[in-house]
Amino acid sequence: MFVVIGAGIAGLAASIALAEAGPVVVLERRGEDAANAGAGIQIAPNAVKALSVLGALEDVARVATAPEALVVRAPEQAAPLVRLPYGPAIVARYGAPYYTLSRAALHGALLAAALRRGVVVRHDHAARHVHQTDTGCTVAGAEMDAALVVAADGVNSSTRRALVGDAPRDTGWIAWRGTGDTAGGTTELVMGSGHHLVRYALSDEDANYVLVAPQKSRGPAGIARTPTGRLIADVAQWTPWPIAVRPRHVFAAGRVAFIGDAAHAMVPFLAQGAAMALEDAAILKLAVAALGPTPAALARYADARRPRTRRIAAMSEQQGSVYHLPFPLDRVRNATMRTLGPRAILRRVDPVYAWSVPEDGIA
Repeated sequence: MFVVIGAGIAGLAASIALAEAGPVVVLERRGEDAANAGAGIQIAPNAVKALSVLGALEDVARVATAPEALVVRAPEQAAPLVRLPYGPAIVARYGAPYYTLSRAALHGALLAAALRRGVVVRHDHAARHVHQTDTGCTVAGAEMDAALVVAADGVNSSTRRALVGDAPRDTGWIAWRGTGDTAGGTTELVMGSGHHLVRYALSDEDANYVLVAPQKSRGPAGIARTPTGRLIADVAQWTPWPIAVRPRHVFAAGRVAFIGDAAHAMVPFLAQGAAMALEDAAILKLAVAALGPTPAALARYADARRPRTRRIAAMSEQQGSVYHLPFPLDRVRNATMRTLGPRAILRRVDPVYAWSVPEDGIA
């Protein structure tokens, strides 16, 4: 049997990944609605390909929206800096579409896929400790034995703290999340001085807004007095999410695997947090299929994932530096983006979106 700690996106993806190899029980310390926190999420082509490996793509696609383009703007200018075509163009380039949807919809789709495979999800069940032996694990708090345990309990993972002994690092940034009027058929990125805004459709009526600003700023109230203010005037309520990271990417400790933010929390400036968790799950599935429920499978999983997540984390940090340039460097950035055009900008994200499962599955 497998035990997964955490019933968020990473945990449900892990449960789907392991369901073909044996019974899976997911333990969630919170109630049934807690895992749906957060407004929206972007599923880039690499994550779509991971969902295909997991066998959950149809579930997600039914509740997702496919934007027709990404429009990049400067808040004080009416004309966009650049428009990147999505839709058929991105499928042709990367072999998969780009989706946006609410976190609740993604969570519901993954939950449906997990339950269909016989996964058991137990809410209000806290895993206090994982005791490992040469042959398996015992999860204290749930009093369960397992061949392998997957820790999917987020950036503040208590399982990782107990087994590895490290802690996340605060970045000084806050992602303010809210909903407002629909963004129509495009995803919009607005780069202001020292902050940025992302807006995309959740449905025909609502759009997801993510405003990223330094913790020391006054958040949306302060940004409202900048040129970006007119773009967020329709958002009535914001929820702050402090951004923390895991500089050390740790994927396994004996018979315990770490997945998603518990393994490699990174800044969200490439919108790849959930995508990395889905990729993790896809590779974990193939590693366990090849080597069984063993520490060797988790070691292979770790070796396969670590270079990838380190690269994406570094690219995300670099992207943030570009997004948040102060005046007058932001003017130079804007002019450069106009000159480069969509093809050159897409080439920068080719290493992110072009990912697919290696031919041998675990290399």
